[in-house]
Amino acid sequence: MRPQVDDEYLVPPKTSRSLSRVLSISICIAYIIGAYSHADIKTTIEVMMFCVLPMGCIWFPEPLGDYVGFVSSGRFITEASPAGAVAFMGWVLLLLPVAAYVVVRLMGVKVDVF
Repeated sequence: MRPQVDDEYLVPPKTSRSLSRVLSISICIAYIIGAYSHADIKTTIEVMMFCVLPMGCIWFPEPLGDYVGFVSSGRFITEASPAGAVAFMGWVLLLLPVAAYVVVRLMGVKVDVF
């Protein structure tokens, strides 16, 4: 049995999520390299900023899912979210640009990515 530690979120346990972490960081690096090679530094920084939320959801789903409290505009999160749902939505958000590109290309529209 693992002893209960108050700072268990500071040091994430070794889990099977390591594959998820490697894949997600690889996708983000590909996005950043693509932005840097095809666009200016402003676009590259925007792509990096885009990657922050999905990476947080994929890498740290338990602490983000456990958050209960004030969000914005007087709204509150009233109960915890399952960690699997948080990680899944992180993947959806991370892969959304690829999915949008594929759908647009399947429609026959030529797209200049950057």
